[in-house]
Amino acid sequence: MTDPVFMRIRLNIVGQQCNVMRALVLATVLSLVTSGVAATHTPYVEALTVAQAFLNARAHRDADAGLQLMSPDLRRPSRGQSAKDQESWLRLYIQGLSNPHHMTFEIGRGTEAQNRVTFPVTLYEFAEGEGSALSYSSSIEVSLEGQSWRVTKLPKSSDNEG
Repeated sequence: MTDPVFMRIRLNIVGQQCNVMRALVLATVLSLVTSGVAATHTPYVEALTVAQAFLNARAHRDADAGLQLMSPDLRRPSRGQSAKDQESWLRLYIQGLSNPHHMTFEIGRGTEAQNRVTFPVTLYEFAEGEGSALSYSSSIEVSLEGQSWRVTKLPKSSDNEG
């Protein structure tokens, strides 16, 4: 049988260890918040979510999802171009070719301006038979239009690098 005094001492030590662990976790969380790691404001996160969703739609060749995230100005045809031609080009930009095909992307920390965030991105495309992926570094711009964040500038790729 275990001595009751010993059990109380052991429980007290275990309880103190739990308190120390809680204090360490709290200190870690507070340091992250005060260092800015966890203290990003909501509009920036919303813009980042839209940029990632658009780039993810492109990587998965989902033109419908990508088009829904674009601003009306970006979808509007330029002078001398029909709306049908503009939409076809945007669909091709998102879907890409079968070879080379869109593979993945990297997105960096964005820079904020009034109702706009610009993120540096690198797009990767892979061509069958090639030993490595092609990469295109540029930026994507996301702007607040009314109550929604929309893509307002497309990143450069093999489809629009000219």
